[in-house]
Amino acid sequence: MEACEYKSIVQSKIWEDIKNHHGELYDYQAKLLCTLDINSDDWINWTLDNFELALQDHLRQKPHYDETNKWLTEATRTLGRNEGNTQELNWGKLGSANEDFVEMLGRDNINRMQIAQEDVLVRVICNFPGHGVPWHTDEGGSYLSLNPHINIKDCVRLWFPLTDWYPGLAFQLGNTLIHHWNRGDVYEIPWGVPHASINFGCNIKYSVSLTGRRV
Repeated sequence: MEACEYKSIVQSKIWEDIKNHHGELYDYQAKLLCTLDINSDDWINWTLDNFELALQDHLRQKPHYDETNKWLTEATRTLGRNEGNTQELNWGKLGSANEDFVEMLGRDNINRMQIAQEDVLVRVICNFPGHGVPWHTDEGGSYLSLNPHINIKDCVRLWFPLTDWYPGLAFQLGNTLIHHWNRGDVYEIPWGVPHASINFGCNIKYSVSLTGRRV
């Protein structure tokens, strides 16, 4: 970093623009919805057996982003988030991954989350130490591209970890910093509420982002 770049970022106070943009959504207080019956080894072993189905991704502009997320992506890149600290392995879009994950969840877990058994979209996300998912919002664009017949207002975005908490793992949802979790602890990510996660520990972070229709 050059002195002129540092000066430009500090004087721009772009972090204030980000906070002001989200407004009261920053104040969201997350609550534990339920805890699923999750066998960590089963899920991790699946990733080992199906590595070729993983997408290797990082912070970048994506086709389904709305104008808010396009702007937020560029803002966070300006602040230093890039492919060097936002790498992830992401399973669920290729092959039979989504179908396998729905089967592994099972009917009882899906019922606990109070979502329909059909049209469930599951993503397994793996972050190594030093990497995470930057501050962003979800609008359901990826889900709607696969299910254009569904109204996103009838759907819910959920998050849960696949392993128990380890030091250095964190997930922030609105104004709530989530840590010391148990595997399978489920939290709702309301549409438009900013959130992010990070792994600054020494263990691999495995989590699930899931979208489904409310019942």
